[in-house]
Amino acid sequence: MGWISAAAPILTTAAPYVAAGTSLIAGRQASAAGKYNQAVYNRNAQVAEQEAAQIEKQTEFDLARFDKQFAQLQGQTKTNILFSGAELSGSGLRILRRNAEEAELEKDIIDYNAKIGKAR
Repeated sequence: MGWISAAAPILTTAAPYVAAGTSLIAGRQASAAGKYNQAVYNRNAQVAEQEAAQIEKQTEFDLARFDKQFAQLQGQTKTNILFSGAELSGSGLRILRRNAEEAELEKDIIDYNAKIGKAR
């Protein structure tokens, strides 16, 4: 039992240094974990920004394609109305106007869906 009582003063003297060393190691690990988490967060933010930009480009493409298709539809509608011998008044004009209203609604839906996608 003599060796235990002789070692007690050494352990008591070393305890603050062991605690300080442990705290230093824990602090370094926490700092490394914080830096890693920040890097992951930054990377995720960058990916989200790239996805939002891609959605914006896709929306521009979709709207341009829709406008082209709509112009073709309106042209065909006018041709059909005129080919039938009717004038661009009355029912024919109402059809063209209704098509334009539907086109604006469809473009709003495309734009809304893009905004929802970017918000995610």
